[in-house]
Amino acid sequence: MVEKELAQELYQISAQIILGVWVTVVATRSFLFVGIRSFLERWPLIGYLASCPLCYGTWVGAILSLCFENKLIIGIPCTSLASYLFVSVIDYLEANSKWHVGVVEENLQKETGNR
Repeated sequence: MVEKELAQELYQISAQIILGVWVTVVATRSFLFVGIRSFLERWPLIGYLASCPLCYGTWVGAILSLCFENKLIIGIPCTSLASYLFVSVIDYLEANSKWHVGVVEENLQKETGNR
């Protein structure tokens, strides 16, 4: 019986984290909400909170913890941290891909310039 309850709680927390990361990434990084984020940037603190995945993930984690009836002490930091890490990986991959494309273009220009 205890194992079933533990498995159900683990499932709920996992579902909360996945949903929280999705909501946070869409709200803080997607083109769907770029207009809203631009509008909120009129107020520096609110604009920062609307575009910061760690900050936004905290509030999403709190709301989802209440909806899933999970423990707030587990749901909030897990959702917030997972959102931050996921967005950091996306930003890292995006930055490296832009750098790599720039290096390839530079090498191609050097090669075509030598011929």
